[in-house]
Amino acid sequence: MKIKNFKMFNEELQYGNSYFKEPIPHYGEVYTVSEFDEAVDSGDVMKDDGIGFYSDGEFMNRKAPVFNSEKPEEATHVIWFAK
Repeated sequence: MKIKNFKMFNEELQYGNSYFKEPIPHYGEVYTVSEFDEAVDSGDVMKDDGIGFYSDGEFMNRKAPVFNSEKPEEATHVIWFAK
């Protein structure tokens, strides 16, 4: 087997085939999906206030912003970064 991208290869070893691969930074606000939905419905969180990413509670995926993608089946949390 010839490995062309060692970074991707090492990520696969570390995280397996999980959709969520990036550690959650300490400065992000962690919501459950239902808490986040309630915050959006009540107007406490709006699209222009920042950016959020889906998470499994331990890791997140920056390629899936909450307002621009469908919720992955494995997602249990949203990590919100306010402006």
